[in-house]
Amino acid sequence: TAIFNTPLAAILLAIEVLLFEWKPRSFVPLVAAVLVAWTARPSLIGVGPMFPFDAAMPASAELAGGAAAIGIVTGLLSAFISSTLYLTEDLFQRLPVHWMWWPAIGAVAVGIGGLIDKHVLGAGYASIQALLDSSLALRVVIALMVVKALVWLIALGSGTSGGVLAPLLILGGAAGYLAGQMLPGDAGFWAMIGMAG
Repeated sequence: TAIFNTPLAAILLAIEVLLFEWKPRSFVPLVAAVLVAWTARPSLIGVGPMFPFDAAMPASAELAGGAAAIGIVTGLLSAFISSTLYLTEDLFQRLPVHWMWWPAIGAVAVGIGGLIDKHVLGAGYASIQALLDSSLALRVVIALMVVKALVWLIALGSGTSGGVLAPLLILGGAAGYLAGQMLPGDAGFWAMIGMAG
């Protein structure tokens, strides 16, 4: 709630991911925490959106068709990434080393990925904003998408704890940005559509 200014989405995400019941003993503290975060956000972060974006596209059939195409692409990308994550977890279980070393192997992969493309390190908020601003070169977006996916899959597959939301926004945004090269209008707009997908 405090970071993205999305109180309802925060409640739904917490219910889906963290809580396993719809009982008042878990729902009431969750709502209280969301309200406190929402109230404190203006003084801590500000009132504006996390990722400012002001490109407008006129409503048209071409716009709807492009958005539908990006939705299909991101859906296929999602299925591919999910199955690849399960495969990566299985590969780690086959390694001839004790499981306690898996996160270290994942950390080495993250470090190598960071040497290849520095944009894959950290939370990725700057990369998300750069995609929306259309300020990245095409080759940088391709490298970001490929390296971020590999680093993220290896890190999660190794059992290393890590975020899911920002990497998925980056991957979806990069897919939308790339598709936006063939669609009318600003590529940042299509990156936003990819993030939504």
